[in-house]
Amino acid sequence: MENIVSFGEVIKNKRLSLNMPMLELARKANISRATLSNIENGGTNYSVKTLLDIFQILNLDLTIAGNNKKARRNRAQRINSIHDKKVNRFIIMCVEHYASYSHKSSGETYKELSKKGVIKELNDDYEDLHGMSSMYLNEYISTLVEGV
Repeated sequence: MENIVSFGEVIKNKRLSLNMPMLELARKANISRATLSNIENGGTNYSVKTLLDIFQILNLDLTIAGNNKKARRNRAQRINSIHDKKVNRFIIMCVEHYASYSHKSSGETYKELSKKGVIKELNDDYEDLHGMSSMYLNEYISTLVEGV
C-alpha cells in the first residue's frame, strides 16, 4: 500500500519545521488563519491558486509521483518537467481568471474548457500566450469557447 500524505500535512510539517506561526503564513498567503487551519487539517474548500501560493511561500515543490519509482530521468526529461510545471501553472492561472471573468466555479470552468479543447490550445500556445495580460487571455479564451 502506498504512503499517501495530504497537502495539509505537507504544509503543516514544513511550516512547523520553519518555526513559522500560522498567522504569519496566512498573512503571506493572503488568507485567513481559519482557512489555513482548514487546509492543514485536511479540508478541501480552497482554490488551487491558494495551494500554489502556500507552496511557493514555503518553497515546496508540487510533484505527482508515478508508479515507476525506479525510473531515472535524464537531463532532457528534467528540463521538460520544469517547462511542464510552468505550462501547468499558466493553465491554472487561465482557468482561475476565466472562471472569475465568467462568474463560474473553477471546476465548472475547467470542465467546459477541457470539453471544448481550450486547455489543449492553451498548452499548445503557451509560448505565445504566457506573457499576455489576463484581459487579453480572457478574450482569447472566449473566442475559443464560442468557436469564433
